[in-house]
Parts: sequence; structure tokens; C-alpha cells
Amino acid sequence: MIVFQRNKTTFLAIMLMVYSFFVPYASVQAQVAVRNCDCFCATKEGTKPPGGGAIKVLSVSDCQDACKAQKDKMAVCAFDLTQYPAQNQNCFTQEQCKTAVNEYCGDPASKDETSSVVCKSKEDSFDSYQPPECMPGSHYCYAPKNSTNVRLNIQIGGLVRVDNLETYVGTLFQWMEGAGILLAIVFIMVGGLQYALGGISSDQMSKGKDRIKNSTMGLILLICSIAIIELINPQLSSVSVPRLPMIKTVNVTGAGKSCETLHDIEKFEVATITPGSNNAVQTVYTGQHTDSFQCGKIGMVTAGPNNTEVAAGTSCNFSYCPYEKNTGFTKERCIGGGPQAKCLMCGKIFDGSPFLEGTAIQPSASLCGQFTIGPIGGTPEQPSSIERCVWTKDGDFNNGAGIIKASSSGACAYMKMDCEAIRKVGCSGYADVMLNNVVEGDEPLVAADTDPEEIAGCGGSCANFSYKTVCEENPCGIPGGCKMPVVIKNKLSKDVRLACMPAVAGAIMEAVVK
Repeated sequence: MIVFQRNKTTFLAIMLMVYSFFVPYASVQAQVAVRNCDCFCATKEGTKPPGGGAIKVLSVSDCQDACKAQKDKMAVCAFDLTQYPAQNQNCFTQEQCKTAVNEYCGDPASKDETSSVVCKSKEDSFDSYQPPECMPGSHYCYAPKNSTNVRLNIQIGGLVRVDNLETYVGTLFQWMEGAGILLAIVFIMVGGLQYALGGISSDQMSKGKDRIKNSTMGLILLICSIAIIELINPQLSSVSVPRLPMIKTVNVTGAGKSCETLHDIEKFEVATITPGSNNAVQTVYTGQHTDSFQCGKIGMVTAGPNNTEVAAGTSCNFSYCPYEKNTGFTKERCIGGGPQAKCLMCGKIFDGSPFLEGTAIQPSASLCGQFTIGPIGGTPEQPSSIERCVWTKDGDFNNGAGIIKASSSGACAYMKMDCEAIRKVGCSGYADVMLNNVVEGDEPLVAADTDPEEIAGCGGSCANFSYKTVCEENPCGIPGGCKMPVVIKNKLSKDVRLACMPAVAGAIMEAVVK
């Protein structure tokens, strides 16, 4: 009975292990099988969908079966546009091949004797064979024959320039044959001279005879080897380098580039698409920002510079904001990407802002910094004015009636410095730097309500600026610099911060406090 119970337990354990192994495996297999893709078969006429009609969306196994049914192999089952056969970098249309060869050969009029590429003929570049892995009409493209013209540093038998590796190796082989025969004859002559003059010494005569014998044997072997090679296959003494197809250049847009940047700088032609739609609108962007070419719209990049190929599915985001007062503090910027992108101004970005509804945009130091304009007028060292967009949790800029909300995501606020006026007043003028919010109006930046070091509950992260940081940064370029001395405590144990003062005076004050 005990033995039976033990066997029963062992049997159940084994069945549990088999179940735990095969059931998840079968589940994974089922998940893989149901993933669909765009099916293409490799046919004699090129890569086509099964049946040669419209593209069919099938599972991988169904795609293989569909291609097998018409006695073809599956070329690719594309899960995205980048896997389409049109993206095969070895496949060229005749026009693409012509363009690639012209770029490879360059302008013949500019060639000189130091040039490494001289194309004698371009007629044999576009291959006539239709590869099954290429779209119909797309073939391999080869660099023209005899297109390389290299000047040799060391001449070989009078050869100064070579246009292919076969000529170089063949000439080198012939030169080595002649050099070997000549060397053998020279050694025979040396041996003969050594034998003729060896009457004085029998040892010298013996060495001469050996030298003649060895050199003669070497000469015979060399001549026989050449004769055998020429008899069996003369091609063994030459090198035939296979022609490799050229690689098609496919342009890919740079990360973070807008459609305007691609069009204006790299001269891309950009077609737009309707947000959320896969059907391209065949309207070419020409630099005019109509409703289809503004922030929140997506463009499909269809061609690169000089009409070169780009990867299928390459897209970009338009960033134009049409606000008519798009200057200074009222400058709008396109924030986000795709259909969710919005044109926003610095003062419109705060926790709970109606302008942020329907987006995942939240105020942050990095977001606010995108609206900073920087120095205006004057010199980089002493600008006339400075405009910045800063981040703060001060309620004056966040619909909070001056209350610091440590739990909020904060707000973006304009900071404007009239540097010419500040330089007249001196370092203390930084206390009068003005912050502005489109919703709440103007508020002065003072130590009591904007310095994150004096605001409890924020852990030092209530703003990305303070009276102290602005003072000691001295962005307006007050000669000698500015400094805010250390915080001291009075009899009531309350923090007292001294005013922004010239750097020398501040250093002396710190020394006195210590």
C-alpha cells in the first residue's frame, strides 16, 4: 500500500511538470501565430503579395503556406514599413542606379592624374537579372568595370597605373616568374664561375657543382610549374574578383528634427498625413504654413536631398505656431509631438491650466526652460535685457493666491531683467527683478516669498531659481560680481538673509559673521 501511494505521488509530480512545461509553451506558440503581418512572396518576377494582387495581412505560418501554394518562398512578412521589400538596400530601380553610379563616378571634367575613380563606361551597371527578393523592376546595381584607377608607388615591370585588381595580380605574377628565372640563371652563372676558379681548392669546386645543380633544379621546377598551370587552367595564374552590388543610400531623419528643419536645411520634400490616419495626403510642403502644416500635424518624409530614397514610414512633426504676437514674452512654442502637440506660451503653463487639457504636459524646469529667450541687445557680457521662463511652485503664478503648493507640479513664469537699470543701481537691483504671468499679473522677485531655501515643505525644490542664485550668477554683468552672504539667525531663531551686494563687500561680511 505504501509503495502504491509513493508511485501515485511520483506519477502526479511528473504529470504536473509536463503540464507546466508544455502548456505555457503552447500558449506562447499560439500568441506568436496570431501576430499578423504584410505578406510578400519571392517570385521570378520579383517580390509580390500572394496571388500578385493587393497586400494581404496574414500570420507568419499562413504567409508561408500561401507562398508555398504557388511554389514560391516567403520573401518577408513585414510587421512595419521598414521591413517592406522596397527598403532592401541592394535593390535599385534603373533611375536610382543611374543616380548612384553618377555619384560614385563624379564629374569626369574634374578628374586629374591623382584621381582614384575613372569610369570608362556605365552601361553595365544595372543588372538585367530580376532578383526574387527585390520588387519588380528593381535589380542589383554594380559599380562600373575598370572604374578604379590607382597610381602605384612602386612600378611593376613598367606598370604605373592599374584599373583593377586582376591586372595588378597578373602583372605581379608575371614579374615574379621572370624574376625567379633570372635569379636561377644568375646562380647557375655564379656556380659555374665558382667551379672554374676552384682548381686551387677542391672544396670550392664541390660547392660550385652543388650550386649549379640546385639552381638548375630550381629553374626546372619553376618552368614546369608554370607549364602545368598553363596546361591545367591559365586562370589559376590570375585573380578574378567577383563584382559586389552597390548599397543603396537611404536617408533617415535625425532624432528631434522638425519638418521645418528638414525642409529648410536638408531640402526634404514632405507630404502630410491626417492625424490618426494611415492615408497620406499628397500635398507637398513648400514652406507655407497652412492648416495642414502647423503644430499638431504630422508629415511623411517621401524624398531626401536630390530626390534620394528615404526609409518608408519616416515621419516628422510640424512645429509652427501661428499666434500673431509670436515675439518676446508672447512667443508660442509647439510642445509635444503628433496630434497631442499644442502651441503654448510660458505663462499658460501651470498646474490645472485649461490650456493643458487633453495633454500629458506638466510644468517642469526643463519644459519652462524651452521658452527662455536669453540676452537681448548689448553685448554677451553686458546685455541690455534678459528674458527667461522659470519654474516655481509659488501660488502667485499658479492660481494659489501666493501660497506655496509643495504637492503641485508648479508653474512657468516669465522673468525679465532690465539690465541697464540694474547696472545703474548695482547688485541690490536684482531684488527688483520682475516675474510675470499671463493669468495672474506682475509680481516682484523678493527673498521672502520666492527663495526655495526659505520655503518650508518643499525640500529645496520649490523653484529652479532664487534671489541668491540670480544675485551670484550676475547675469547682467555688474563689474566686480555680486554675492549674497550666508544666512544668520537672530535672537528669535528666525533666518535673516542679507541683501545682494558687491562680491568684495559680501566676502568681508561673511568673514565678519563667521
